[in-house]
Amino acid sequence: MSEPVKKRILAVDNNIIFSESIKIFFQERGYSISICTEADMVLAKAADFQPDVILLDLKMGSVSGLDILREIRSRDRKVKIVVLTGSIDSKKISSAQLLGADEYMIKPVGMADLKGVVDRL
Repeated sequence: MSEPVKKRILAVDNNIIFSESIKIFFQERGYSISICTEADMVLAKAADFQPDVILLDLKMGSVSGLDILREIRSRDRKVKIVVLTGSIDSKKISSAQLLGADEYMIKPVGMADLKGVVDRL
């Protein structure tokens, strides 16, 4: 019996160290993962890589992750989006949910917890 195909993940975070940590964690577990650390490259990267799941930081420098979320959703209703942020802001959580986020996680995020969410989606 063959092992199920692992999901394709796009990790979007301007923190390069955090992005690389996520990449290494998921690659070691057999996932196909790409990272994007620049807000202006997210849409092109998503179109090219065609992920099943996007891990999206809400604070991408001068660009709001909510704006990125809105743009992603306007182009792709099927991709699952997990919003990651260091801020516990109920207004941002509500906005992310209204814009189509499938899950919302507060940093610091445990990698095992993150994997559990990815696998569930």
